[in-house]
Amino acid sequence: MLNILGMMLNCPIYKGTEMYDEYLGDGVYASFDGIHIVLDLRGQDNTTRIALDSTVFDRLIKYRNNAILDSPKEQND
Repeated sequence: MLNILGMMLNCPIYKGTEMYDEYLGDGVYASFDGIHIVLDLRGQDNTTRIALDSTVFDRLIKYRNNAILDSPKEQND
């Protein structure tokens, strides 16, 4: 628990002990709770929250990389 608290205090998305959201664009905000990367999808009427652990986040990065490599637009550049 102390290691997580130490990481949180040194993490750039924490100001002191307060976590803040970083706007990524398209209504998506990211934050970190010490274990998960949390994505908030904020629409006009509601918010959807997705908490990604490190395994799922790694898979998301792999998916992104594969999608870019397989993209016809990227192949033509």
